[in-house]
Amino acid sequence: MRVTKVLGAVALATVLATSCAPVPGDGSSQGGKTKNASIAQVQPTLGYVTLDVAHAFDTFSKEKIKSERVQVGGGDTAALAALESGNVNFAAVGSEAPLVALAKKSGDYQIVYSVMSQMSLELTVSKKFAAKAGISPGDPLEKRLKALKGARIGVSALGGAQDKAAKWLAKRGGLDMDKDIKVLNGGPPSALQAGMQNDRFDAFVLTAPNGKVAEREGYGKVLVRPGTEIPELKGFSHVLLVTRRDFAEKNPRLVKSVAGAFNRANDLILDKPDAVVTKLRKSTYKKVSTGMLQASLKNLRPGVQPRGQLTEQGISNVMKFAADTGQPIVESKLDAHEGRGKWWTNDFTKGNAG
Repeated sequence: MRVTKVLGAVALATVLATSCAPVPGDGSSQGGKTKNASIAQVQPTLGYVTLDVAHAFDTFSKEKIKSERVQVGGGDTAALAALESGNVNFAAVGSEAPLVALAKKSGDYQIVYSVMSQMSLELTVSKKFAAKAGISPGDPLEKRLKALKGARIGVSALGGAQDKAAKWLAKRGGLDMDKDIKVLNGGPPSALQAGMQNDRFDAFVLTAPNGKVAEREGYGKVLVRPGTEIPELKGFSHVLLVTRRDFAEKNPRLVKSVAGAFNRANDLILDKPDAVVTKLRKSTYKKVSTGMLQASLKNLRPGVQPRGQLTEQGISNVMKFAADTGQPIVESKLDAHEGRGKWWTNDFTKGNAG
């Protein structure tokens, strides 16, 4: 039976210390006993669809794992802080955050699974902004991106993956990402949707199905789907499962079992999408229509790797993205080829049939 905890950024240090005890070992000598695993996550969106499905179908139990999902407010850095403190065992985070931490030597992490292997975020604009800018989803990509000049773009956390994606898209359109757009902290997806409806934001950057919801309710349009429209963001390790290197060294069987649970979830996503949609509507996405969930899952399935394999190219694309959005230290301090088997590895997914 899995438990979900929700933690605010301010309360993180004190609450986690008492509410989520670390796992001391992976039970390598405990035979078939159930092992515990806690996974930090910033917010529930379909960019984490593998984790959603693993919990909805409880694929963890097939690997003799009792899983706990810990929802952390404050962005990917807060999730990494929970991991660094030893109060959670894993963190499912946007890929730039752990690379920056590794480059700055502010955490000794190991990336063990590609949860989403394409950019899963979408840029949605209000109908009012689209009309004023004279743009539509059918226009050439360059025109759509250039039209963002002056846009107020809402994100869930400044400095997080959504913030970086908004700035990267502006730069891709030839704009000054620091001057030509205004990125604003708007809170969780529901607050961003309300903000667009109330004209606080001209756009937001969120994973499906949030853009579809805006279209259905008549106040927005999905303007750009980077993961399917922009080549360098198709082969892009967007959401990663990260653990501490010392934890992975001490608990290899547990890490491999978690990868196995994720593998089982990915098999369901790829082989039984209708069953996945039905299950997710009953659990995490009760307010999303079947049609919207089916369409969203279809767009994301190309980013679901059967065995969560990381690639050197996917990691390199993230490094280039980080450099383009103000973190050149990532490319100057890290090397994707040399990092294989050190700070990123497929060792826990090799030969794991799920």
